[in-house]
Amino acid sequence: MRYPRSRDRDLGSPHLRASECPLRRCERVRRCGLGDLLDWGENGGAAGMERLTLILPAPVEQAVEQSQSQKDPGWIVTVYNNETNTYEEVIMILMLATDCTTDEAYMETWEIDHLGKSVVHRASEAECQRAAEIIATIGIRVEATPDPLS
Repeated sequence: MRYPRSRDRDLGSPHLRASECPLRRCERVRRCGLGDLLDWGENGGAAGMERLTLILPAPVEQAVEQSQSQKDPGWIVTVYNNETNTYEEVIMILMLATDCTTDEAYMETWEIDHLGKSVVHRASEAECQRAAEIIATIGIRVEATPDPLS
């Protein structure tokens, strides 16, 4: 896991700096809406968000999948460490893919960084495949597999 750049760099918002704590920044981004606050590299925030928006299902579909996943939690999503993505990127994608809190996403990101991998989601096969596809968009290795404990 790469840590954010240490030098202060304006990211398009008067209240947001690159040196801000990743957990605090992710929470702020989540509260404000994701829009222009994300730094997706060369393509800019808008292009990255368009890509994620196309992947995410509609709210009605999410509700149906969530009710099904509660009945059949036989699959897991495992994310593996790499030296390319920052804490911030991984926290944000976990929040988007698994609808978890900032604190949960931070803990899972810490596990990925320090233990080499982390189980970040348990649900039905379809829900885990969906979450894994979203997480894979940032270039991190991810697997959706049957839960060996169920």
